[in-house]
Amino acid sequence: MIVTVEPIVAPRGARFPYVGRDKTILEAMKPNRFLQSDSKEIIDLARRAVGDTKDAAEAIRMIESFVAEYIENRGLSVGYASAVEVAVSRVGDCSEYAVLTAAMCRAVGIPAQ
Repeated sequence: MIVTVEPIVAPRGARFPYVGRDKTILEAMKPNRFLQSDSKEIIDLARRAVGDTKDAAEAIRMIESFVAEYIENRGLSVGYASAVEVAVSRVGDCSEYAVLTAAMCRAVGIPAQ
């Protein structure tokens, strides 16, 4: 079996927050028990990461870089933490990077799964 993974790239010049009506995209913007994008901690981190940019592709790159620097302890000691738990502890591996990144994107109006 061969598995090919291709990232979805935000179109250049795309703005955020998303204001469309696509139900799938809107679902990818809602907070949930692991991606608490409506929490103060996540919103504050997301705003800090993106600054004044309104370009979605640039904001995504900024969030990704921010999370890479923000998580200090890169170990396997955490089973599976929520975005808020990661924001507070600053500990995690690939799954914690993913939940924090996705929650921060959602917090500023960028759909993420």
